[in-house]
Amino acid sequence: MNLGIVSKFFMLEAFKPQFKKRHLIFKFMRIITLFVCFIQCVYSETTDNIKKIYCPSKIICLKNDDLSSCSHNSKNSSLWDHITYTSQPNRIFVGEYKFYLVDAPYHASFIDVSEATQNNMIVCQYMNENYREPLGIIAIPEPNFEAYKANLTKWGINSERARCFSEYPEDCPMKEADSLAIFNNFDFSMRISVNDSSIPIYFDKGDRGYYTVRYEDIVSNCYAGNLCKLDFSTPSDGVIGSVIVDIDNAMRIKQIIYPETPIAAITQNLPFNSIKIQRTSEKEPFIGINNQINSDLLITINGKINLTLTSRKMAKIGNNLVLSACGGYQKCTINIGIQSEQPNVGAITVDARDNIKILKVVSTRSSQIIVRQIESSNSIEVNYPYLK
Repeated sequence: MNLGIVSKFFMLEAFKPQFKKRHLIFKFMRIITLFVCFIQCVYSETTDNIKKIYCPSKIICLKNDDLSSCSHNSKNSSLWDHITYTSQPNRIFVGEYKFYLVDAPYHASFIDVSEATQNNMIVCQYMNENYREPLGIIAIPEPNFEAYKANLTKWGINSERARCFSEYPEDCPMKEADSLAIFNNFDFSMRISVNDSSIPIYFDKGDRGYYTVRYEDIVSNCYAGNLCKLDFSTPSDGVIGSVIVDIDNAMRIKQIIYPETPIAAITQNLPFNSIKIQRTSEKEPFIGINNQINSDLLITINGKINLTLTSRKMAKIGNNLVLSACGGYQKCTINIGIQSEQPNVGAITVDARDNIKILKVVSTRSSQIIVRQIESSNSIEVNYPYLK
């Protein structure tokens, strides 16, 4: 018998437990590594699922000294308004201009959208290979976008303004702001009360731009779930309307509510989360609603705007108010319901492009309540069935 072979056999048998132990440890460590990697991947997906917006990466100019020959390619093309000069003299060179800088608002309380200043607007800037006469891309005059300050980004913050230098737009992400932006085109300064609280927010008549109401401005008074009601009022008119926002979803507008006799139109700038407030004109087209029953009516325009009309009263719904809810559609529906009793007793279909002319009136519970158009007018009456 070969003693060398026998001794090797016994040595291998002696070390087998150690080999098995090491193999198990290696498999265990591999499982732990894969698990940690999985957790990190899931965590990065769930904590940063914000939709980011970037400047276009470059501008291409096809002709010297011809700004109209310059163009850009961007996935968010609807966000960018126009290409412009950003320095003197106003020169254009054929070739490629590469991204190098972007200015953007950051938690701004006021966004100036006037052509004279465009303060706090988003401006992306580009330089050609000779570093001469940079060009810029101006964002649309819409206040609901701002710098997204996060890890690995290159934003520098200076109060309500942010600036980012980089060769790559991906280093300078932007996002939709967690705020409601308000353009006050009313005659007076405006006050906002949050959930009927005694802590108001004031802002002046803003001919030049938007005031913003952020999540942190109102969250301390929004204690009943995720929805929060903002009441808008003036010193002379009282409450002119309310907006309900979802504080858990970037302050998104959920509903606009008016008093029974609206004197203002609160118009949402769809698809953005901003509104304009302006006084309705006595000369604008309207729909008249004559409530002749003993209950209050709930009037809903296109499922977005609610008005309450008390019993035995008449109200006018102005053209601007209807258009703000119809969102550009030609035909728009106004539902008539009884407050707290019957959600729907009738409906009106109007032509939103023809002075909100009534096209059709439907009475859904004619045995109890009749909704009918008043002859030779753009008005309806809500009444009980006539006794025979």
